[in-house]
Amino acid sequence: MGIVLFLLSAWFAEAHSKIFDDCSKFIGTCDYYLCKESNSACGAEGYYLEFGYRYCQKFETRKSEYSAGGQTWLSEVKACLQQEIENSRAGSCREARSVALSSHVTCYERTNYCELSFWDKYRVYSTVNEELEYRDFAKIAFRIAGSCFTFEEE
Repeated sequence: MGIVLFLLSAWFAEAHSKIFDDCSKFIGTCDYYLCKESNSACGAEGYYLEFGYRYCQKFETRKSEYSAGGQTWLSEVKACLQQEIENSRAGSCREARSVALSSHVTCYERTNYCELSFWDKYRVYSTVNEELEYRDFAKIAFRIAGSCFTFEEE
C-alpha cells in the first residue's frame, strides 16, 4: 500500500509541478494531501499519505452510503481539516501530523458531527476503526465522542 501511495504522490508531483506551492487550490479534494506530500516529502508513512490521503479516499468511496446530511458533513469536515493544515503553515512532517490530528476535534465540533444520525456516526466509526488501536487516535476519537455529551447542573 505504501509504495502505491508513494507512486501516486510522484505522479501528482510530475503532473502538477507548476502549482505545488499553493495547495489551497485543492482544499475540498483528496488531491490536497498529494500536493502537500509533494511539497514536504514526508514519505509513504507520513501523515499526508498514510493518514490524510488514505482516509480521504476511504470516505470518498463510502460517501454514497451516508445520508444527505452526512454527505454534506463529509465535505465540510474534509475542507475544515485541510484548511487547518493550510492555516498552520507547519514546517516539518512531525508538525503537520500534530496539527492535522489535533484539528480533528475542532473540525468535528465546528461541522456539527454530534448532530449526525446514529447511522452516519456509525459509518464514520466503521471507516476509521482500525486506527483506534493507536493511542493518539483513540484519544482524539474519545474527545470527539465526549464533545457530543453535555451535562447540565441542576
